[in-house]
Amino acid sequence: MPDHIDGRRLIGSERRAGSVRSVETVVLLVAVATVVAAFAGRLRLPAPSLLVVAGVAAGLLPGAPPVHVPPAVVSLVVVVVVPPLYAASEELAWRDVRAVWRPVVVLAVGLVLASAAAAAAVADAVAPLSASMDHDPETAREAVTERELRGELIAAENAELSRLFDTGTITAATRRRLQRSLDLEAARLAEGRP
Repeated sequence: MPDHIDGRRLIGSERRAGSVRSVETVVLLVAVATVVAAFAGRLRLPAPSLLVVAGVAAGLLPGAPPVHVPPAVVSLVVVVVVPPLYAASEELAWRDVRAVWRPVVVLAVGLVLASAAAAAAVADAVAPLSASMDHDPETAREAVTERELRGELIAAENAELSRLFDTGTITAATRRRLQRSLDLEAARLAEGRP
């Protein structure tokens, strides 16, 4: 039967074609990374810096296929990449570390503080918090109203949970699990936590 009539075969062939394109893309990216890393030594530039530039350039190319990486693959990459980095750090001579300890410490501490400050500035620009938020009576009224509404919602959910159990719609195990969740939410509300 031709592919255009049998929908299942057409979908299967499209899936295989997409898979082949993804493999081709990854092989091409590995080849580019290898060439960039090889030329980094000749140019006397750090290979990681050139690889970042090449990666950004590859990502900005028009018509470049999107690459979707599932979280499991990212975890695998971390497990595969971290041990060689650790091994390379053990091969570093202490004499070399002592020679550059001051810039390393300044960059390690300074860049962490600069990153934290930049993240705080972006967060403040995106969702600014008022300095007098705790002293604003309107904000306090809104917080009380929200707590009251959440309390009423928990009470309504408890009543519905009892009704569903009484009518046999849910089992006792389901009721216990849901009741535990509602009890935890009520405890957080009583403590004033979100």
